[in-house]
Amino acid sequence: MVGIEELTQQLAEALSDEIRVHTELVETAEQMREAIKRKDLHDVQQTTSHYDTRVGRIEDIEERRLAVCDSLCEALGKAKRHLNLSGIIGALPPDTRTSLAQLRSQLKDKISQLSRLNTSNNILLEASLAAVAKSFEVMARSHQRLDGYGRTGTPASKTVSRNIVNKIA
Repeated sequence: MVGIEELTQQLAEALSDEIRVHTELVETAEQMREAIKRKDLHDVQQTTSHYDTRVGRIEDIEERRLAVCDSLCEALGKAKRHLNLSGIIGALPPDTRTSLAQLRSQLKDKISQLSRLNTSNNILLEASLAAVAKSFEVMARSHQRLDGYGRTGTPASKTVSRNIVNKIA
């Protein structure tokens, strides 16, 4: 059976890995924000792909962390379903508690930072999509027949359809 000391080391490694990948996600989210602002669709697609890859890595690390936490609960003689990460850290000997609590705090900070960036990016994307939708609406309305005026100043019944391209040119 694996000892508490080794399990706490595995937990520390998992938390460190999660912090590292969340840091990469924050950087990717910042790159995405800049790509959205530049309206660079190719760059948005690339950063989205990088983002998805990192999210997959986080899922793998979290599974590993959860398995270690289950083993720690077992080694500590605690019920698995009643302890979260904070509870597990609190049940550990004081000498190992501090470093794990710091790692947990760093991870929470990174997750919070990532959440703010994701919200910001979502708002930017929604605004961009609204602008695109408005452009399509303007183009669709410009295809409708417009009543013009004839030589006499009275509305002409038959006019040539105009579209946005004709209006600009």
